[in-house]
Amino acid sequence: MMLRRTMVLVVALAGSMACASESYSPPEGGAWQLARVYLSPTGPFREATGVTVFACNLAETQHRLQLYAEKVRPGALYSVWIVTMDGNKVASTWEATSRWRPLRADAQGVVAFVSNLPWCPVGRDVVVVKYHPSGVNRGFWGGITVLKGYLRTMEETSEPADGGGTG
Repeated sequence: MMLRRTMVLVVALAGSMACASESYSPPEGGAWQLARVYLSPTGPFREATGVTVFACNLAETQHRLQLYAEKVRPGALYSVWIVTMDGNKVASTWEATSRWRPLRADAQGVVAFVSNLPWCPVGRDVVVVKYHPSGVNRGFWGGITVLKGYLRTMEETSEPADGGGTG
């Protein structure tokens, strides 16, 4: 009986979400700006590579980050950060991942991650991937930087941000 009530609730929620999504249509034209940042190895995984794609819709304040990295330690815990610098010092950090939704590499050493952002990263300086060898995300300073990309080197792209890999 409990399973039946749960199924009815799931169907009702799915139906309401479908109606809501039908009433919304994304903006047309060039409202979406896509930019790509290539990530370079900075830590113990010298063969690691990655790319981050930012999709920003300034007209509707919808922004998204997609990250793909490979050749990192399989099964290990990682976090993704957007950093603002003050000269050579870190002025502020913002975690795109969450301590409550861990980001782990798969068995082949691949990390794939998608997240909505509250703002477009224009004006920020660096995107950083941190490795947490203890298996616990202890924040920005509690991890080892393994990949880094400078946002000022973002390349505009017209390719769709589909979460695909580099190889």
